Amino acid sequence: AVSGRVVGHTNYFVDEKFCATSDAANSFGRLGLEFHRCTTCGEDLPARASYVYRCGNCDKCTLLGPVQGTAIALAEHSPEDLLVPFWLIMKDQSTIGAMIPAFRIANAEALFRLSRRMTAAVSRLSVGSNFSAEVRTGAVNLAPGEALALADVVSYRAVLEKNKRAMFEPSTVLSAPPSLLYVPFRAEEYFYVDAALRAVTFERALLRDRD
Repeated sequence: AVSGRVVGHTNYFVDEKFCATSDAANSFGRLGLEFHRCTTCGEDLPARASYVYRCGNCDKCTLLGPVQGTAIALAEHSPEDLLVPFWLIMKDQSTIGAMIPAFRIANAEALFRLSRRMTAAVSRLSVGSNFSAEVRTGAVNLAPGEALALADVVSYRAVLEKNKRAMFEPSTVLSAPPSLLYVPFRAEEYFYVDAALRAVTFERALLRDRD
């Protein structure tokens, strides 16, 4: 998201001999401007890189960019928990395809381990609570399209562990677009521990940008 105001403008000359067509200056696409403000009250949103924000003024959620219209659910949590976002990908109405972290992780091995652990554990979570003023959330900075690609990678690697000759097969049509599920974690000395199951952990260094 980009915020700012117009302070002036200028005209510039484009040498036609460097342009294949008259509109070549626009051949690389358009730059859109989306104000970094709450869509309900107009208050400035928190200054961090995320697609999902909770307004500190009216406590409403604002979804930006590729996550607009995304369904959001929260697992049962306590006020002291940190709600970590994951992309929930369903293959059909009853089968969970993958749980992919909705935040960027540079370490591919850590991403694979966390995705596998959460995919196995998500069916045991109680889901249904709403955002409240006290809740703390991690940033959502991984787009749903990227999550789908990572889900294929995680799934294929899991298959290769059982069959080294397995061929890659992309995901079939999903029952619904990826949705966001916030899972509660509690900070310990070096790790975040799943507050509901106490079975899933990941290094605190993987999640730096949070409220």
